[in-house]
Amino acid sequence: MNKSKSVFLDRDGVINKNKDDYVKNISELEIFPFISAPIKKLQSAGFKIIVITNQSAINRGLMTKKYLNFTQSFFYIIN
Repeated sequence: MNKSKSVFLDRDGVINKNKDDYVKNISELEIFPFISAPIKKLQSAGFKIIVITNQSAINRGLMTKKYLNFTQSFFYIIN
């Protein structure tokens, strides 16, 4: 059985700046400039990176799930 190593990273506050009023659009998404290097180091060590997020802004009607998926796609770009 081949076991893979994974690291779960919370999105807001770990990868990007946490905002009290939520990241509601792509212009509000501020990815930390220092996060790319540690993620690449983990990947080089054989870890799969998994980004997790709890977006209550969807339930509050501040953004749609479709827009969240669009925003999440930008995390593939930083890698």
